[in-house]
Amino acid sequence: MGDLIEFLKQREVSEEIIQTVENEKIDASVISLMTDEELKTYLPSYGDRLAVFGFCRRRGSSRNEPINLDDTLIFSPHPGPSSERVRRVVVVHRGQIMSELISHFSDKDLEDVDIKIQFVLPDGTREMAHDDGGVVRDCLSEFWKEFYDQCTTGNFCKVPFLRHDFGQQEWESVGRIIAFGWVREKYLPVKIAPAILEQAAFGYVKSDIVEDFLKFMPESERTVLEAWRSDFSIMDQEELIDILDNHSCRKIPTAYNATEVLLELAHKTLVQEPAYVIEQWARTLSTAWEIICDLSSLFETLQPNVRKVLKCLTFPETMTAHQKLIQKYLTTYVKNAEKEHLCLFLRFCTGSDLHLGRNIIIGFNELKGFQRRPVAHTCGCVLELSINYDNYPDFRSEMNSRRGAVFDGIPAHLRRIGRHQWEHLGS
Repeated sequence: MGDLIEFLKQREVSEEIIQTVENEKIDASVISLMTDEELKTYLPSYGDRLAVFGFCRRRGSSRNEPINLDDTLIFSPHPGPSSERVRRVVVVHRGQIMSELISHFSDKDLEDVDIKIQFVLPDGTREMAHDDGGVVRDCLSEFWKEFYDQCTTGNFCKVPFLRHDFGQQEWESVGRIIAFGWVREKYLPVKIAPAILEQAAFGYVKSDIVEDFLKFMPESERTVLEAWRSDFSIMDQEELIDILDNHSCRKIPTAYNATEVLLELAHKTLVQEPAYVIEQWARTLSTAWEIICDLSSLFETLQPNVRKVLKCLTFPETMTAHQKLIQKYLTTYVKNAEKEHLCLFLRFCTGSDLHLGRNIIIGFNELKGFQRRPVAHTCGCVLELSINYDNYPDFRSEMNSRRGAVFDGIPAHLRRIGRHQWEHLGS
């Protein structure tokens, strides 16, 4: 108890909170059994909760105390080029991935170990999945989805914003997650403005910072600013001035200063305002990304499109007439998918919502009736399809329900069920 109290004092937690923790006998062993939501009752600050989870994890491992699988790390020897190489299984709960992953990666030692990830479902059971890459990709996809929603602003290009409950440790941890995703699975947060990651990794911006800024803007405002660059005479100048005023611009727009003003606003928005975040990310990215030359081109490569996804589909060399019909249904489905649906399809099949260049191996089965459904195995990037579809609309309907079931279309009480166990639920 004393170590925890001293740690809370170092975090400058209020005396009232510390007294409550002491009175309720909330020590490290109790915290290891608590969820983030339960601990929030005692520690309202998100940053404090992450720090405490990390403190309890490190304390338990250093003292060889029993480790709770639900909230901490498992350490075991792992064969490798070095006898000191360690394997760590990072355990995260569905629905709490962002907070827990940030807490785990607050440990700098994770940079030198082999990391495996284990999901725990809301009912406390572990997902039946072997982490051979698919689970990591799934975890990264879910982490960045939550991060974009909770920690960024912007439209197509996202910009991190400062939160009162995110300090140096939390932002450094996010930087380590970026580096881990790249080293492990070549996964990058492609919605973060390239200019921000370049500034963190290289110390300067390589990409077109104005283009990044325009993609950050709402579409209605972006259209106005692009029109200003092309033909000032047809502009609704009052609307343009309102937009610039929203960004604290102190210059009057003319037919000749569009490039200058947009460059200044872009630098302010993408470099100056997130400077603290960039500084923390640079601690990791400046050394982890030495081999990356053109981040914008790499981002474009990772963005899925119909052509890329179709090229990934790998069918058996020899197929029956029924199998060829299902092949036609699947290619038609992909060709008609919007970008958002392509991302969901890739995540269903590979664990990643990005195009990582992995082939999707198509297999066939004879499931029918209530048992019929698409089944994905993300570790091997395998998609199993039934040959018992009578028409394309039925096939499309089940693909949408199966894909949406894991991500965006299931009832609230099932929304966090893992992809790897979905096939066990039946139809």
